Amino acid sequence: MKTSSLLLFFLVSAAEAQRLPVNAVPDNYRLFLSPDLTAGTFSGKETINIRPAKPSSEIVLNSLDLQITSDEVVSAGMKQSAQIAYDRVAQTARFTFPKAVKAGPAALALEFKASPGKDLHPHPVAAAA
Repeated sequence: MKTSSLLLFFLVSAAEAQRLPVNAVPDNYRLFLSPDLTAGTFSGKETINIRPAKPSSEIVLNSLDLQITSDEVVSAGMKQSAQIAYDRVAQTARFTFPKAVKAGPAALALEFKASPGKDLHPHPVAAAA
């Protein structure tokens, strides 16, 4: 089953996947998914509590087959939205903010939708005789 349609940080070895920049370490995630099994699509909301080690205007997340429809980072009482650039080959989304996100606790709130097509449908299972 293909599970690449979630937007998450993954801590994996370099042999398994590309490493993300470590400028923003995740503390925890809140994720809500709303599947539409008839249409073969889903939408969702996610809040990632992050801790940038130093001020940065960019955050890179793993992403595949997602259309991010809304984003907002809150850091040091300041809210801002990013320009998002997708890299399909690297399976990432790069968020570039107008002002640097401060070091320390921050929250990145996202809304997204996806149409992964056939990958969302269950595989048929043969019944035992």
